[in-house]
Amino acid sequence: MEIQPERKSVIYHLIVVPVDGSVLAERAIAYARQLAQVTGAGLLLLRSSLVRLRPPQGTTEATICAQEERYLQGWAEHLRDEPFATTTLLAFADPADAIINAAAEYQADLILMTTHGRGWTGRLAFGSVATVVLERAQCPVLLLPARYDLPSDREATVPPKAD
Repeated sequence: MEIQPERKSVIYHLIVVPVDGSVLAERAIAYARQLAQVTGAGLLLLRSSLVRLRPPQGTTEATICAQEERYLQGWAEHLRDEPFATTTLLAFADPADAIINAAAEYQADLILMTTHGRGWTGRLAFGSVATVVLERAQCPVLLLPARYDLPSDREATVPPKAD
């Protein structure tokens, strides 16, 4: 007689998914999408702007922010027909602070993000957003390693075109 463990679904209300425009970071969207489908959670797609203060209109920095907003909106549009809500946030802060603050402000149940897989020497030289988030976040953090291969990545990640 085989005993099956009882499966209990953890219900998440909001999952923060930080994206930086890299294909690697976008892989977290595929995993978050599947998790949201099962749990009914909403997704908050978060990007930390390269610009640290909201710039005045007509500047180069404003153009950069507009591109970053279009990038986020492209993902929101891509997920529009899913059975969960998707919202976006362009934050004007250091990436780790932006993630931690957004998760706290929006009372996220989970932060789901990828690591860049630099190894300990890379973290020493460049720092690690994932490490800081893991240490300081007030909610659970799910880190997908760079080598993680989600079977449906090809269908789930269709990066929007950024102008």
